[in-house]
Amino acid sequence: MSMATSAFERSGCREVCRQEGVGCRVFHSNGWEAVEVPGAKHMGILHVPRDVLEADAVFSIPKLKSHMQSIYTGAIKNFYGCIPF
Repeated sequence: MSMATSAFERSGCREVCRQEGVGCRVFHSNGWEAVEVPGAKHMGILHVPRDVLEADAVFSIPKLKSHMQSIYTGAIKNFYGCIPF
């Protein structure tokens, strides 16, 4: 079980998704697809998870926190795992 899958279970997110009839997936579970970025100056192609491209909607649920560089972080880093570096 991956860390993300374990976190879904332990946090109760997977159960809420089940109750609401929505999917809950780890981004890398279904592979990646190369997507061209029109007009890009640096990264003309991004590899995006197929689950994200095929979804009707993708929700990001942030953890409320702050740190020294920012008063409020919100969901800024939630999609970092969506684009591999």
